[in-house]
Amino acid sequence: MRLYSRDMWSILTIIMTYFHSIYGEKYIAFIKLIQVDRLLTLVSIDPRSINSYILCVEIITLVYSFTSAANSVRKLTLTAKLEAVIPNSILVTRQGYKLPTFDDNTFPITWAFIFGL
Repeated sequence: MRLYSRDMWSILTIIMTYFHSIYGEKYIAFIKLIQVDRLLTLVSIDPRSINSYILCVEIITLVYSFTSAANSVRKLTLTAKLEAVIPNSILVTRQGYKLPTFDDNTFPITWAFIFGL
């Protein structure tokens, strides 16, 4: 079964409720998606401000981290992607930026989940 949606609201409010029992990289990707959506909302308020450029750096860094680097071959480095989108003066502020850590799902696994019910 494949589910496809481009509507962020549907993904975050309807689809996400069915994935409360996912763990590991998939769960963390959903948490990152929620963070990206929140940051995009903040950027849309004032897209030309210096703060919006800094938020864009965070968004690009989060999206770049969706797939672990160990499992993918990247044509462009994160720095190259950032330089293509963000002015150099803003990139200087990125020097101290570190990707936030995301915790795995702590929701207990149920027998129904294990048996696929």
